[in-house]
Amino acid sequence: HNRPHHYHHAGIIKYDPILERWHFFVVQTDPLPDSWQHKCADDDGQLFGFFWHSVQQALANSFQRRYQTAFHFIRDRLALPAGA
Repeated sequence: HNRPHHYHHAGIIKYDPILERWHFFVVQTDPLPDSWQHKCADDDGQLFGFFWHSVQQALANSFQRRYQTAFHFIRDRLALPAGA
């Protein structure tokens, strides 16, 4: 298993003060796959696909606003230039 070698809390975004908080962590680990799938044990076994998106690459405008906000939050915490 790929276990983190080192991590630290990078901050929180509060989309709703009561219902929704996103916590962000910076993690150093062994190499991970570019994409993966997860099959849920409930909800008729839905299969979800996931992938990593490079923080060096712009995020498409088609992503929902909350993901855009999270993406820029991460880039700011990593001190990446806005145009990169």
